[in-house]
Amino acid sequence: MKALSLMALTVLTLSTAEAKLPAEIAKLSGRLGTFTSIYNGKSVAAETGTDCKIEESQYGEGSVVIDSVSYFTPTAHLDGASRSEKNGEVTYITTATGKRPGGSVCGDMIPLTSYKQTVIVTKNSLTIKQKFSCALVDRNEIIETCTVK
Repeated sequence: MKALSLMALTVLTLSTAEAKLPAEIAKLSGRLGTFTSIYNGKSVAAETGTDCKIEESQYGEGSVVIDSVSYFTPTAHLDGASRSEKNGEVTYITTATGKRPGGSVCGDMIPLTSYKQTVIVTKNSLTIKQKFSCALVDRNEIIETCTVK
């Protein structure tokens, strides 16, 4: 009886330790795509048109990354995010704060005054959109998309 309980506990532990992506993102995960990067309405030429892949992040349960040439790896932690669905698109508004190791999306010297991260999923793409303001600087927007082939 103890062996069965230990075995059941091991299976339970292994299954709960595995992070799970939402189904609509899991369908896109691991597939090769084309990356699009837009900063404040302008295409980032060195990044746009390059290869990308949507993957589960190793840095948090239910987190997704766009593996690409982007300077900062586009990452969204979906734990606690609100979810809505409309016209075949699923939108997540995350609880992210814009903080990063060594500072924030504004760097380590300029204070971050507002931040919003949205993840938009369609049948063939995933977009991570960041809107933020830094003290003394206008509002910024970074839109990074991986469209699978």
